[in-house]
Amino acid sequence: MPRLPRGPKGRKAKAEAACECGTLDAFLAQLTAGEDRAEILLSPIYQTLAMGSGTTRVQAGVLLTGRHPRTSVICSCLVLAVEARLVGERGRLTYPARGKADDPRVRERIHALQRELLTAISSFLQGHPRVAHIAQPAAYRVPEGLTWQAGALAGTPLTYTDGHWTLRADTAG
Repeated sequence: MPRLPRGPKGRKAKAEAACECGTLDAFLAQLTAGEDRAEILLSPIYQTLAMGSGTTRVQAGVLLTGRHPRTSVICSCLVLAVEARLVGERGRLTYPARGKADDPRVRERIHALQRELLTAISSFLQGHPRVAHIAQPAAYRVPEGLTWQAGALAGTPLTYTDGHWTLRADTAG
């Protein structure tokens, strides 16, 4: 299961009514329905899954959570930044693009891509008219078993280009 961060100011938040959104656009629409502006909590998230024969699948991403201003429902979206298969400390990226096999620096690349996506999402949200405030690293408690969404950025100006996660310059806040 993914390691979940603590809520605002390091407090553990109790689990409440929740909705999981498959895309960043759906997350923002659900959270800011009507004329409301919402606080968005961002946090890096990481999980490892043993696959047998000494192979481990590593996923790293960004968890977005927010509380709807009127209904208090907690909305979440888990965006996959990078996935890799490792044997020991060596491995290769499998998402967003295939890396070279047996890369001794694959863990460095995993963390770098996760930081890039976190920065790009934060920049995008800072310029969004429905976002009142961004807090990071922070997250509301959400149910276990969230789905890692590789396609969560569809329809947004966030792209993976030339080996890096970026916010298209013509759309930055």
